[in-house]
Amino acid sequence: MDVLMVDFDTAGQTAIQLADEFARAHGCDITIIRDLLGRNAFAIEGKLVPDKLCQDLGEGISKQCNPFVAPHPVIRIESMVAPELVLSSPDRKLLPEQLAQSGRVYLLERTAVGADWVRRPTVPSKTRIALYGFKGGVGRSTAAYMLAREFSRCGQVVLVVDLDLESPGISSLLVPTMEFADYGVVDHLVTAPVDLNPNLDIVTRAEISSSGNGEVWLAAAGGRTRAGYHYIEKLSRIYIDIPDSAGSKSMTFAERLENSIQYCERQVSEKSRQPDVVLLDSRAGIHDIAAIAITQLSTFALLFATDNRQTWEGYRELFRQWQVRLDPQHLSQVRERLQVVASMVPSRGREDYLARFRDSAQDCFADTLYDSVDAADSDAFSFSVSDESAPHYPFPILHSMDLVGIESSSELLGSDLVDAAYSQFLTSVLRMATETTNQ
Repeated sequence: MDVLMVDFDTAGQTAIQLADEFARAHGCDITIIRDLLGRNAFAIEGKLVPDKLCQDLGEGISKQCNPFVAPHPVIRIESMVAPELVLSSPDRKLLPEQLAQSGRVYLLERTAVGADWVRRPTVPSKTRIALYGFKGGVGRSTAAYMLAREFSRCGQVVLVVDLDLESPGISSLLVPTMEFADYGVVDHLVTAPVDLNPNLDIVTRAEISSSGNGEVWLAAAGGRTRAGYHYIEKLSRIYIDIPDSAGSKSMTFAERLENSIQYCERQVSEKSRQPDVVLLDSRAGIHDIAAIAITQLSTFALLFATDNRQTWEGYRELFRQWQVRLDPQHLSQVRERLQVVASMVPSRGREDYLARFRDSAQDCFADTLYDSVDAADSDAFSFSVSDESAPHYPFPILHSMDLVGIESSSELLGSDLVDAAYSQFLTSVLRMATETTNQ
């Protein structure tokens, strides 16, 4: 007899259906635990559920979710050594929310990366702006440089944190590589878990000419290149949550990254004064650092895009994860901090391009993050395609041949074409930052 084999997605949906049917029938709560290999196990809360029923459930999981089945498909919560690791996990989500006091189903994803996209958002205490693009090559790092320069021209102290750890970009735009500080963000991430009070020189001042007393500081991804300094070895050790150990509490990767950024902020304060604005140059794609920068670390997030199918499909999938897996309160916190940026807008047919871009962006948001409402619901989070206050209504950056092949900040200075390309974008972001600060 052939054994039925199902794919990852089918196994996941089947597990939810089996858990829901069992929980409703027997009045017990079930947490579906899906491990790193995608294997499903049910943790059951309910001492009154007979062993025979649990055994039958395990056989059903093994048969219908094969091969994505854990070695022990059914576990009783009360028999676990540390049940709080399941019941109190920040990644345990109710699926779906039900009114009954029992018979609920939760999902707990045990993943190496990706969980931070759907963890509850936090609100930072100061103005932090995340710059993110689903796809690379959209001018995100150059835009970060231009923003840093513009904020400094307004007399503000700016800290730029290069979080594109796998492919640093903004760092060398702001400061020549050989003038980096001795250490970078990755050094703090790898040192802090074993040294609660690290002494690392991470920030260095960028020489950007500005009127008044504005300053730009850089926290590079890594330290100055030198003999004996090893970057790759550190990078491979940072993307983990830290468990409880003697003398220290557990920390998620998001908390560790927040700790590193606060360390850099304090270091700027010690060398000069408190940063007014922090720019977080995130990496592209679906990655934990991007997730954390958008949902945990930033006051608002700039989402860079060009008008093509791949970009909008990517954002739509990301938004859909938030739509499905965040409760209404936390979904509201995430979507209200988003702002789309139309990068590389062509000079020829500019208005037509931006009109198409707005249509595509509004479709993406309407399908996922905007509320479905009638005309009388004025409090709903929903916007028409032409509403300039909407997150889908783009801040444009015009495409200029002067920007092609730029490798250093000196090439960005003194070009009227470059200034014109970024003018509307810079004005819009500064206004948004001011409004956020005044809220």
